[in-house]
Amino acid sequence: MEALVFQYWNGVRPPYTYASEEAFRAYAAQIGADYYLSDGRVSFPCFHKRYFGALLPLFAKSFRDYDYVLYVDMDVIPVSGLTANVFEGARGDLMLVEEAEQPMLREEMKGRINGANDRKWARVIKRFWGVEVAADVEGRPKVFNPGVVVYSQAGMKRLRKVLPSVLLYQLVMKLARMPRFYCLDQNYLNAFLRSPKVDFAPLGPEWNSQVTQWADRRGTVHLNDSRTGETKFVHLQHGPKKNAMTVEEVRNVAHNGYDFSL
Repeated sequence: MEALVFQYWNGVRPPYTYASEEAFRAYAAQIGADYYLSDGRVSFPCFHKRYFGALLPLFAKSFRDYDYVLYVDMDVIPVSGLTANVFEGARGDLMLVEEAEQPMLREEMKGRINGANDRKWARVIKRFWGVEVAADVEGRPKVFNPGVVVYSQAGMKRLRKVLPSVLLYQLVMKLARMPRFYCLDQNYLNAFLRSPKVDFAPLGPEWNSQVTQWADRRGTVHLNDSRTGETKFVHLQHGPKKNAMTVEEVRNVAHNGYDFSL
């Protein structure tokens, strides 16, 4: 099996990206995969190109010789001593991790990323493409995070053919007056996970355990830490504090030795 661990960055790199690159280069070697860091060039037509690194495996020919490709954001770090192979048990066209408690949190979140806009987005997808997005038992759209994506070779080939163009998707979102967030890679992929033309499989939460800072409608800041004893990849989403982290502090996250408290 030929496998690739792929990361992407566009622009000036904060320290945490160097720690992530270092760790995932080592992880790729550990599991017998190649490693590739993109220079940030997105060749397919779209707005907000810097946010579409997760889709490069679908469009760049350099990925087509691999049986599996792992795309991973540069604010993700594997835990220390990790030997488990993310490609073992891979299935379907693509795999992503569902964000913990997100439909519920979106109902409380301050700003334009919220439950009301999630439901409006879902209605636009249904009206324009006829796809019912994944939702919880209360009908709230689920959120699958593209910070960690596993693609199969067959999946990359199929998705290139069956997904609408990114630019068309974005134009529909803009005409619907959706906030910019809903025009980016996360919602683009989430929109079509339940399409009958897409073979999507959920990836276990241990592969994208997020530490997330968010503010509720009263302005109170919260920190949600989804790490468990089974965590394999930690996703740093704890606000402005992330950009101030040193390489050594990010390494300490891998050893469970960093204090995320507000």
